[in-house]
Amino acid sequence: MNTDQIKALREQRARLIAEAQKLIPTTNVAMGKEIRTKFDAMIADSDTLRTTIANLEQIDAEQRSTLARAANNPRPGQHADNSVKADIRAWMRGETRAAIATGSTPGTYVINQDMYPEIVEAQKSWGALSTILKPFHTETGVPVRVPMSSDVANSASDITDGAASTEVEVPLTGFISQVDDFDSGYVLVTVAELEDASYDVDNFVRSQLLKRVYRALAQKLVTGGTNIQSVITTATNSATVSSSATAVTYLDLVALMSNLDPAYLPGSKFVMNQTVRNSLLTQLDTLGRPLFVPSVQGAFDQILGYDVVISQAHPNLGSSVVGAVQFGNFQEGYTLRDVSNVMMFRLVERWLPDYGAYGFLAKARFGGFATNAGTNPVYNLVNHA
Repeated sequence: MNTDQIKALREQRARLIAEAQKLIPTTNVAMGKEIRTKFDAMIADSDTLRTTIANLEQIDAEQRSTLARAANNPRPGQHADNSVKADIRAWMRGETRAAIATGSTPGTYVINQDMYPEIVEAQKSWGALSTILKPFHTETGVPVRVPMSSDVANSASDITDGAASTEVEVPLTGFISQVDDFDSGYVLVTVAELEDASYDVDNFVRSQLLKRVYRALAQKLVTGGTNIQSVITTATNSATVSSSATAVTYLDLVALMSNLDPAYLPGSKFVMNQTVRNSLLTQLDTLGRPLFVPSVQGAFDQILGYDVVISQAHPNLGSSVVGAVQFGNFQEGYTLRDVSNVMMFRLVERWLPDYGAYGFLAKARFGGFATNAGTNPVYNLVNHA
């Protein structure tokens, strides 16, 4: 697990953002060119740290979930040990391996080719949207009935002594939840790679496949899928539009927040992509204080006292765009359903005779649905035309 590393990266990022905010003018004077360059560089570095933190947290969470569930519900192909390498070494024992050709020119061979001790991996954040939704775990993918009730229009009444009570039923509605299949696509790992690599190839490949699954899920949660509703189109549009098509002001955020019923304020969060978040870094409130406040202790940053959650699939600001910024209680407003856990398959024999390779594949099933019974837990910012 990466707990200590994540903590250190959070602290480093908080210090970096705090230093960057010291460069923001306390009045409405524009930043000078040199100051702006320095400010942008510091924010870019903080975004790189955010990406690393988000990815480490997502992988840690899935690994903890997989280990916990596997203890009570073991499945074939989900082993966390190095049994693949052990099997291969046993199979390779006594075998003679030919020299490795490296190019089309005959006679070009590398006998004792060494390798960099780790894979340099490209990083790209998908955000943390899936972590703030209400989780709903099912062991099977069968349709599930979801009932809802909105009794807020009814209240008790005072009656005269001896008067009869009247019937006031609780209004009930509902729908059926189903799930979509996710397939990572398979990865072939040769016997030579598994035998010679100085790093754990198994864990590296599994990590990549997990990221493929969650990268796709993060996109579907915003754009929608067959059985995954969009968190934007199922949310409620703000009663007022922003003052600009390309910027968000303090008053815009106050107007967005004012839509939400106070019952949903505890646990509410802002959701936006990194580009929109960056545009808010230089915004000031009416007292000249930065809106964006780094959280030194926690994983998220805050605006007006509420956590800011990054979702890279969310749209950028633009004319008439809906949902570039969302605010509300996502635990109350949206449920993410997962079936069992992400399943890792080791395809042992299919490619071994022809390619000398094993296949790795990840499959998962997810569903997502809004849980708005009528009082609108999540609101969208509506951009000015």
